[in-house]
Amino acid sequence: MGVRTHDLSKGDVQLTQHLKLSEFRTPGVNTILLDDDIAPTMERVRDGIEKYFGITVSATVVNSGYRNATYDKKVGGSGSGPHTTGKAADFHFRGKDGKAINSIYGLCVAQLLGLKGIERIMDGVSLHVDVNYRSGYWWAWQAKNAAGTYVYYTLSDFFASSWAKAAGVTVPSSVTPAVPPAPKDWVLRLQKTLNAAGANPLLAEDNKPGPKTLAACPTIKLGSKSTAITYVQERVGVPTTGVWDTAMDAAFAAWQTANPQVGKADKVCGPKCWRRLLGLS
Repeated sequence: MGVRTHDLSKGDVQLTQHLKLSEFRTPGVNTILLDDDIAPTMERVRDGIEKYFGITVSATVVNSGYRNATYDKKVGGSGSGPHTTGKAADFHFRGKDGKAINSIYGLCVAQLLGLKGIERIMDGVSLHVDVNYRSGYWWAWQAKNAAGTYVYYTLSDFFASSWAKAAGVTVPSSVTPAVPPAPKDWVLRLQKTLNAAGANPLLAEDNKPGPKTLAACPTIKLGSKSTAITYVQERVGVPTTGVWDTAMDAAFAAWQTANPQVGKADKVCGPKCWRRLLGLS
């Protein structure tokens, strides 16, 4: 499994039940780079929409798959993102009435299944998926800032989002949404830092979140000087400066709002917040 190079001049390929290789091409270009996991992941989201929410999907539409650097820049990309390496695709689903299905259904399926690299594109119906590209779970939504630049905000609980509430999407009975675990070695690095700081010299450095690691995590907020700040910044998605300044304060409040399991958005990283960051709740 991994990224493969395909040549459409040798013929099209049926990748999955509903998706063909040609749907992922750069317009007018026969060479396609595509990760083997892209199409199956999209199929899992489609199946989940039908299984969990009873919505009939009539079509999966690939908005954009593989992009060579020239085309990626033409459509507003950097020319070097995951689309250019065959590790990403943008797509949407259509219902039996032919209309586009609200993307919140696909996002909530991703949360139920624990799929990685899922993003809500700003049009409200399209999804972005990237696979084998990011080290941890990355659920996000796209927006524009005051300068008109696209920005991305992490959101680890789509069921609690305003979009889900507006669409009336709730967690299916008897199904528990997956909690995004910490990135690959994040817990191990945190454990080493906490031990070095003398927070708990007996803390096992095993990369496994648990009650002892949770208990060793300090309560931090604006003005704190803890060495653990960079780990919170890493999970919240801001520069890892090690300083909890006003920008970090605002970003953390937004993260708390997006994760109602941690309680109110009080800008304080305490036990409930650490539990979420560690992937324990």
